[in-house]
Amino acid sequence: MLTLLALAAMARPTDGGQFSYDSTDVLAHWDEPSGLIRVHYSTSGTNQADLTDADDDGVPDYVAIVGLTAVEAWHLFADDLGVRSPLRETDLGSAIGGSEAFDVYLVDFGGNADGHFGVDRCSGGVCSGYLVIENDFQGYGYSSLQEAADVLTSHELFHGVQYAYTDSMPNWFAEGTAVWAEKRFDEASWDFMRFADAYLEDVGRSLDRPPTGPVPAFAYATCLYWDFLTIRLGNDAMADLMLALEGIPDDQVIDAIDVFLEDAGDPFDANWPVFASWNLATWPRNGLAPSYDYAADIGPIAEEAEGPSLDEDHRFYPLASSYFHLVHPGGPLWFGIEEGVPELVFAVQ
Repeated sequence: MLTLLALAAMARPTDGGQFSYDSTDVLAHWDEPSGLIRVHYSTSGTNQADLTDADDDGVPDYVAIVGLTAVEAWHLFADDLGVRSPLRETDLGSAIGGSEAFDVYLVDFGGNADGHFGVDRCSGGVCSGYLVIENDFQGYGYSSLQEAADVLTSHELFHGVQYAYTDSMPNWFAEGTAVWAEKRFDEASWDFMRFADAYLEDVGRSLDRPPTGPVPAFAYATCLYWDFLTIRLGNDAMADLMLALEGIPDDQVIDAIDVFLEDAGDPFDANWPVFASWNLATWPRNGLAPSYDYAADIGPIAEEAEGPSLDEDHRFYPLASSYFHLVHPGGPLWFGIEEGVPELVFAVQ
């Protein structure tokens, strides 16, 4: 996935955007029955979509899959999760895609990505936009076009939800909560599971400090914390959290989340040790302590050291966890630190 979180508006595929149609493309569009979503696609040319029409209704099956899946995700977010709907271009100006519908474009990414949310306009701290999704998924790892549509439409539409609250959001929150949204749309989401694994491989990294450079896997992998949080507080907590971030600059988001959690009665210093414990109780330790209902399918946790005795000089980071495997036969256990640090929490499990 490629998500564009910059504030600058981007040209749409019809207007020479980063991933665009060209002169060989013959363009068409399909409006799903409710009129909420318009899908733009090429019937011939470089960006030709998958045009298979097994039910012979005159609409390519994949085009219909994308449109109908987008509608389903849209209503799930608005009706079940209670978050704002993405803004269409007509919410902030005139129609660009030819109607008041929210626009989705099917374009050949050439294996470089599989979808993104593009920004049209920003005003008053919010932005309207559109989706661009891979045109046929040939050569990608999805098991079906439906699976691809489930992942991409839910993920990218949730970026539209985010922009309906704020035009400034760090990638570790934006991408992590978008993967969280994939799981809300499909509880069996394999994409969520693989990013949960990625988080467990790098638990010593601070939640809000992904590696530098292009959007890294760790930003997406923070999805595990957002799932943990909504298991504790309920799915509707995401709507409250998004509201708490309205108008907050991206460098103050972690502080705003801290205040939100305090107000919700589940501050970081209360939930983070539990989160660390749940992560430990994943494969191959699932069942040894409370954890996720999918704990057997993620893990193992990354360990810093293992042995019958441990003498470690270790650097600890905020909103991170470090695990040490002490091979101990039982009996007295001695533990000490050279200098006490109140912010650190130690536990033996």
